[in-house]
Amino acid sequence: IWFRGAAHGTVLTLANSANTTLINAYTTSYLGQLTVSDMRLQGNKANNTSGTGLIFASGAGRVFNIVSQDFDNDGFVFQDPSGGSSFDLFVDHLYAYGNDRYGVNIDCADGNYDSLQVHHNNYGLYSKDHGNNRISNLYAYGNTLGAIYLIGVTNNILSVGKIAQTAATGYGIILEADPAVGGSDVSYNIIANYEIVGSGVA
Repeated sequence: IWFRGAAHGTVLTLANSANTTLINAYTTSYLGQLTVSDMRLQGNKANNTSGTGLIFASGAGRVFNIVSQDFDNDGFVFQDPSGGSSFDLFVDHLYAYGNDRYGVNIDCADGNYDSLQVHHNNYGLYSKDHGNNRISNLYAYGNTLGAIYLIGVTNNILSVGKIAQTAATGYGIILEADPAVGGSDVSYNIIANYEIVGSGVA
């Protein structure tokens, strides 16, 4: 299954007062290969009180070349409904900006993410209690509270990226344990080849 637009000129806009997720690729069973690509998602947050651009939780698949902007909640959310791995998820060339919570929310393990640009969200990239994700070529700037926010995550690799934050726009990288799961620590993560301009690590 391939849900495909015609590049960023294909614009899907959340209707006034819809207060929901614009694209919800969520299932509790394995769908096989699902691809979503080549479009722009517009959250219309001036006329909604909640909303997320894309929730992708369908097992193996690929998501690429999508802009998600102006949502009350998250630009992109990646989940595994079974609570295990993300079954060979490949994500690349995503652009998330102007979202009021997270630009990209990684709520699953074992995914591959490349070429992400997150800016002017509340947090740029967020992940909690998951591991074994590979994230490369992340560019984050101007996010209000932080560029990268990791809670209780392990065995992730973040390689090659640039963070441009200032004291007025939050931390570059935030790492913290999760007290809700017995204080699970932030361990065995590798963050390498990052250029950080402005605020640093909390």
